[in-house]
Amino acid sequence: MVINGKCSAHSGISRSSLKKIFLVSLAGSLAACGFAREKAAVYYLSKAEKVVSGKSAAPADIEKAYGCIDKALSKAPDSERALALLEELSEKAYKSGFERGGELETAILKKTVNANAANWQAVMSLITVLGERGDVPSISELSLLLETRASYGTAAAIYSSRLLLLSCYSALASWLETDGFLALNKDAERLESNASSYVSVIEKIRALKARLDKEEAGSSELKQNIPASLISSAEVASADALKNIAEAEKIKNIVDLLARDVGFKKALELTVEGNKALVNKDYPRARAYYQGALGNYPNFVDAQKQQVEADFQEGAGLAIVNENRQTARALLLKAYQGSGNVIAEGLEKGNRMPFVSGDKFMSEIYALRAAVISAFCAAEKPGPRQKPRMEKDFKEALDSAIKSNPDNRLARELLERYAKEGF
Repeated sequence: MVINGKCSAHSGISRSSLKKIFLVSLAGSLAACGFAREKAAVYYLSKAEKVVSGKSAAPADIEKAYGCIDKALSKAPDSERALALLEELSEKAYKSGFERGGELETAILKKTVNANAANWQAVMSLITVLGERGDVPSISELSLLLETRASYGTAAAIYSSRLLLLSCYSALASWLETDGFLALNKDAERLESNASSYVSVIEKIRALKARLDKEEAGSSELKQNIPASLISSAEVASADALKNIAEAEKIKNIVDLLARDVGFKKALELTVEGNKALVNKDYPRARAYYQGALGNYPNFVDAQKQQVEADFQEGAGLAIVNENRQTARALLLKAYQGSGNVIAEGLEKGNRMPFVSGDKFMSEIYALRAAVISAFCAAEKPGPRQKPRMEKDFKEALDSAIKSNPDNRLARELLERYAKEGF
C-alpha cells in the first residue's frame, strides 16, 4: 500500500511496477474503446448502405442515411468507406430529387475536416462539393484553415497540406472567374471585387506551385508517401487555373487601372448599368449608360460593342414585327458600321472588361456582325448585285466568330441556319 505518497515495503509492489500496470490497463481500455467505436461506425454504415443500395428511397430514409454516415464519421473520422458511401448517397439523393442532399453532404464534410484537417480525402471531397456548388465563401474559409495547417507538422504532412491548398485555391479561382462573368450584367461592385480577389488567388497559386516544385526538387523522397491521387488532383486543378495566364495578367492590369483611373472605373460601372438595362430591353436607357461610359473613357471598346448590341436588338425586333421599317433599317445600318469599328479597335488594342477573354470578345463581335447582316437582309431583301457581297461579308464574320470561339452559341445557331436555309 501507499503511505504519504510512498510505496510501503510490505506491499511488495514498486512505483515502477504500479506505473506499468496502469499503462497496460490504460492501453487495454483504449483498445477496447477503439474497437467499440469502430464497431459502432460499421453498424451505422451498414444502415446507410441499405438505403444507398436500394432501388428507391423515401426522403426521410435518405435523411436518416446522412445522419448514420455523420455518426459513423464521428466514431471513425478516417473511414474511407464512410466518405465513399457519402458520395454515393449524394448521387442517389440527387437522382431521387432530394433537395437537401448537397447541404447535408457539405455539413458532414465540414464537420469532419474541422475535426481533422489532415484527413486529405475528406478535404478533397469538401473541395469538390464546394466547387460544384460554387460556394465561394466556404472555399475561402477552407483555404484559411489549410493555410494554417500547411505551416506545421512533418515535411510530408506540410507537403500534403500544400497540395490540398493548391487544389482549394484553384477551385476558388475558377468560381471567382465564373461569378465575375455573371456580374457583368448585374453588379459592378461585385465584378470589381471578384477581379481583385481573382488576381490575388492566381498569384497565390503561382507562388505555391513554385514552392512545391522547389521542395520536390530538393527531396526525391518527398512524394513517396504522398497519395498519387492527391498529387494528380492538385496538378490538374492548378494547370486548369493557370491555363490562360495572359488573361490573368490582363485582369491584373485592369485591377491596377481601376485603382488609379477614376474615369476608367466610372466607365466600367456605367457599362454594367447599361448591360442591366439591355437585359430588360430598355434600349434608350442602355445607350445612355454606354454613351456615359465612353464619355468617361473614350477607348472603352466594351461599351462600344454593347452599343452595337443595343442597336441590333432593337432594330431586329422592329424588323421582325414589321414595325417602323425606317427606324429598323437605320438601327441595323448603325449596328453594321459600329461592328466594323469595334472589330478594328478590338484587334488593335483588345477589350478591357474583366472576365471577358480577348478571344471571347472578338468571337462575340464577329457573331454580332453576322447577325446584323442576316437581320438586314431578311428585312431589306437585297438585290442580285448586293446579295453576293453581303453573303461574303456574312460568311467571313461567321468564320471568324467560330475560329475565335468554337463554342459561341449565336455563331453556331447562325451557321446551322445558313447550312439549312442558305443566305
